[in-house]
Amino acid sequence: MAKERIKYSPETKAKIVEAVIETRKTGSWKDAHAAARKIGYKGGLDSLIQFMKGVKKAAKKVASEKKAAPAKASSAPAVPTVAQEAAPMPPKPAAKKAKPKAQAKPAATVAAPKAPAKRYDAKTKAAIIDATIAARKGGRTWNDAFKAAQKAGYTGTRPGLEQMIRNAKLGKASQRPAVKSGRPAGKRRGRPPMQAKAPAGLESISQIVAQTVRQQVNAAIDMAIAALKQARI
Repeated sequence: MAKERIKYSPETKAKIVEAVIETRKTGSWKDAHAAARKIGYKGGLDSLIQFMKGVKKAAKKVASEKKAAPAKASSAPAVPTVAQEAAPMPPKPAAKKAKPKAQAKPAATVAAPKAPAKRYDAKTKAAIIDATIAARKGGRTWNDAFKAAQKAGYTGTRPGLEQMIRNAKLGKASQRPAVKSGRPAGKRRGRPPMQAKAPAGLESISQIVAQTVRQQVNAAIDMAIAALKQARI
């Protein structure tokens, strides 16, 4: 009676073929047979050799058929051949790394508005200015003057204190009365104007003319009065 042929599942066949091919790369057929037995092969060494020859023939046949005529497209899934089932599965391609998402740019920060300058009442401001000037007149540094101003009620910075003192000095200078230079109003520069004098000898002539004119005027008046008196009589 002929021995019954052992049938293997497609997955087991593929593992046996893969194990034999890998072992034959560096070892003998005995080593390959031992490796196949570990996976589940139940035949002898000769049967394994024949099994591998059949696998090779089937693979060559499939390759030649593919070259001779292209396979027709079919909606139904293709039935794998013995060689395809026995051949090791190709490794899966490595998954592509996803590109990192572009990070959103941080929103531009809006500069905080500057705090308004503190205003001091007239009394406090005068005390601050007096304390600062007194400290500076005594030969002390701006740091000492700044401390003295803080004791007087100043709450700002040292540059702000220096600006306050400069403004105070400018304000005092602008309040000084302006000194007028030059001559008094209404007077002209230079020597006083010369008065016209009559030349020598002409002064007596002018007096004679004036006297003659007065005499003639008086005579005319007397004549007019006499004529009026006669008209009344």
